[in-house]
Amino acid sequence: MNTKWACRVAILGVVVMTAGLGALPASAAGPTFGLIITSANPAIAGQSVRIALVVRGSTPFVPPLGIVQLFDGLLPLGPPLVLSPTLLTDHSEAVLFRSFTPGTHLLTLNYSGDPFFGDLPIFMDDLVTLVVTAPQSTTTVSSSTNPAVYGQSVTWTASASNSGSPASGSIQFKADGANAGGPQPVDASGNAFFSPSPLSVGNHPISADFTSSDPNVLDSSGSLAGGQVVTAADTTSNVSSSASPSDFGAPTTFTASVSVNSPGAGTPTGSVQFQDNGTDLGLPQSLGGGGHPSVTTSSLSVGSHTITVAFTSDSANFNGSAGTTTQIVQKARTTLSYDGAAGADFDDPGILSARLTRTDSASPVAGQTVTLTMGSESCSVVTDANGEAACTITPSEPAGARPVTAVFTGDANYQSSSDSTSFSVTREETSTTY
Repeated sequence: MNTKWACRVAILGVVVMTAGLGALPASAAGPTFGLIITSANPAIAGQSVRIALVVRGSTPFVPPLGIVQLFDGLLPLGPPLVLSPTLLTDHSEAVLFRSFTPGTHLLTLNYSGDPFFGDLPIFMDDLVTLVVTAPQSTTTVSSSTNPAVYGQSVTWTASASNSGSPASGSIQFKADGANAGGPQPVDASGNAFFSPSPLSVGNHPISADFTSSDPNVLDSSGSLAGGQVVTAADTTSNVSSSASPSDFGAPTTFTASVSVNSPGAGTPTGSVQFQDNGTDLGLPQSLGGGGHPSVTTSSLSVGSHTITVAFTSDSANFNGSAGTTTQIVQKARTTLSYDGAAGADFDDPGILSARLTRTDSASPVAGQTVTLTMGSESCSVVTDANGEAACTITPSEPAGARPVTAVFTGDANYQSSSDSTSFSVTREETSTTY
């Protein structure tokens, strides 16, 4: 180790002790005291600090000449500097500007190069400990939509800045205290973005943790004021009919559908209740996975019916809704077919009959009155379970062909119908016995 470095180490070892010796008598042998003056202490990392290196001589009005070197611990800071004398004083100085990393820096100086006194160490007037802190970044969080309805697209933006300028690094978003995705890179404007999966209905604390990529800038966190508010999405319920108008007694199927209103999204689940003019049609039907529950009924009376479907959600994420349709039920069409005897002998019994059925399904219509007529003979009969109406007549008309008719006049639920055919009255056979 050369003489200069040996002196440097010795100075660091005794600088604290010698810091209090500022009142020692000046020596005629040369410069005796050095002083370091900083423009800021503490300073912020990256800040440009003005540092004045002052060397005071022992002879009044004779400022020392030469070179000074600034040290941070044992490391030189920059190149050696030439002292500039201050006229009519006993001191000279050199000025430099430096920025520092966060931490504590022990600053000392070394003087050399005086043409009269050579390379000599000096005593320090004051021990300079420069404290450098990293600047605190600031992180703010905003939401593109707040409040939002369930399923609505939302984007969170976190902005990181350092003293008003964009900071660099990454941001981890959190919802309800848990990480929302992975860290998001900060762009050149200091912003990071994240679009979460749908959040449930409620108030969700949202935060953003900024990690600086610059060691001279401290990390920070921010939160969304008031949290992210999510409200239930509205729904729309619809009901459709398999046939309208429909015939009385015919099976009619009503089908429900439930959709989510924009800007909400998702698949609503729960149950639907069908009603006819406010009266339940069966039990509630399950709605799950986008299905279309339905109910079939044959019991609607003739007339106009308001059919309602009411959706009840089993989740707080969706609001219930109701929809209606008008169902017109008309009288059922009927078909009456004569199927009795085609003729009878004069004054002998003959059976007249007809069958009443529904036109749409050919199923029998029971309990309705059918009138059967042949000539002056007529009877009215109620149809049985098979839709049959039958009676017995005794023709009193002269022999010949005559019409036979069957008539159903209809009622509140069934349309009228009729049928006719030819009925033959034949002469009664006689015989003579001797």
